[in-house]
Amino acid sequence: MPNGWKKRLYKLIVAALLAAMSIILSILKIDLTESIRISFAYLPIMLAGAILGPGWGAAVGALGDFLGWLVKPVGTYFPPIATTSMLAGAIPGLVFWALKRRSLPLKSILSAALVQVLGSLFLQAFWLHLLYGSPYPALLVARLPVALGMTPVFCALLYVLLRALYRAKIDQRLS
Repeated sequence: MPNGWKKRLYKLIVAALLAAMSIILSILKIDLTESIRISFAYLPIMLAGAILGPGWGAAVGALGDFLGWLVKPVGTYFPPIATTSMLAGAIPGLVFWALKRRSLPLKSILSAALVQVLGSLFLQAFWLHLLYGSPYPALLVARLPVALGMTPVFCALLYVLLRALYRAKIDQRLS
């Protein structure tokens, strides 16, 4: 079991691996329109928040967003969009911290639903409204089917991956 600096180094390595996974998944996205895409890039960020905590999750989100843009730039870099990625890591961290004694399925569902609805739907639509000048209500309506469709997918994937990580006792090495 890692102690002190070894535990911090272990967390840094796990965070770096999850950020790298996020970057790879952001490259493998499916662009439906300029403002609507299907991507699993938030999944490693959400995992980081759930197993490392909200601060680490936010850092993985910010790093993954910026480096993902550097690897495959699409348009100009718009820093406020990184806050959505940061929230994708912080929200699961906060949910898992606040609901410590609750079941893993409940924490996974709540985390994924909040990230998809607050982040992918409302906040991301707002940033795209500011960036492109598209009407905010129109962006919400256009993004709603993808956000609603991806929510159960993210819930299931987050639960399955976290259950596997808990069985591998990775959380004991990080706490």
